[in-house]
Amino acid sequence: MRNSRKWILGLSCFLIAFSSLSGQTADSSKIILYWPEYSNVRLKVFSNDTCITTLKGRSFIEFYVKPGHLNLLLQNLDSTNLDLTVDFGKTYFIRFLGATEVLDKYMLYAARYRRYPPNFSVVDSVEAINYIQQNKLNDLNDPKLWERSKWRLDVFLNMGLGLSNFPMLYMTDGSKSYFGFGDKMGGGIGFTYEPIRYLQLTTDMNYSTSTLNPDLENAEMLFKVFRWSFTPYLVIPFGNSQHSLKFGVGKDFYLSPSLTIKTSSLQDGYDDKWNYSNTSGYHIGLRYDLWDDNSGSYAISLRWYKVNYQYKSGQYVPLDNKMIKPDGSSVVLSIGGSIDLFGNRNKR
Repeated sequence: MRNSRKWILGLSCFLIAFSSLSGQTADSSKIILYWPEYSNVRLKVFSNDTCITTLKGRSFIEFYVKPGHLNLLLQNLDSTNLDLTVDFGKTYFIRFLGATEVLDKYMLYAARYRRYPPNFSVVDSVEAINYIQQNKLNDLNDPKLWERSKWRLDVFLNMGLGLSNFPMLYMTDGSKSYFGFGDKMGGGIGFTYEPIRYLQLTTDMNYSTSTLNPDLENAEMLFKVFRWSFTPYLVIPFGNSQHSLKFGVGKDFYLSPSLTIKTSSLQDGYDDKWNYSNTSGYHIGLRYDLWDDNSGSYAISLRWYKVNYQYKSGQYVPLDNKMIKPDGSSVVLSIGGSIDLFGNRNKR
């Protein structure tokens, strides 16, 4: 029943919005609704329990209504309830204020406890027009506003957890310092191409490092590698296409892997640099994007990487198979975002 109600509500929003865009009829009046504050969320506007349009921050929308009594309500916020008598042929400017929380997903809950609750208010036409023009608010009736570039630039900060860590150095107090060849810290940059709304192709280059855990004052081990990845993602948009969940499986190429060893200050220690052969692996990834209409999106992703390295050269030769053919598998959390670039655009 709830799903049916949501479906009917969404359909009514579409039909009414479509009819609004067709132009003013002979027996209608114009409403210009605007939200001057910045916000990433899109909110539904209701009139007599019927969705008549949507509204978002730093934007305005123009639609038409029949003369007579008009009731407006934003989502389920009682403080926004507005009753207005609409006269034939007139234009009314209505402003929404009161939702500037940083965490927009909590806005509807936090708004109930604000000293100045969210509200609709009828404002002077000169004030409204000047504000809309001077601040260049987005026109929600412009179809380009709901599009994204097919080409994007991605930037990420990576934090990883190696899955094959082992004791490397033993201290005199009985404690141990562990080491592994999986990701610990790094960063990356990449490009994304979205040929259609539900498919995304991504290539990215990441620089990854791994060190002793815990770090020691008199010894250091640093493994570093460049990873070039290719990932096709299945895209599942939701929340008015402002959010998207992406699932992908991809191929990785590991370039110039090396391990720098500085343990000469320890008994039987030495300094050396071990080089490992270039190799390849694969990964499985899950990514979430929150689209910011200002030409970009915020993103967070989780990837599981599988790779094995092979010792190539060095002054000393490792004796342990864990160092000769180390397992570099890891789970990596990436936080960053993407910036729209150029080319054709996809509707959201």
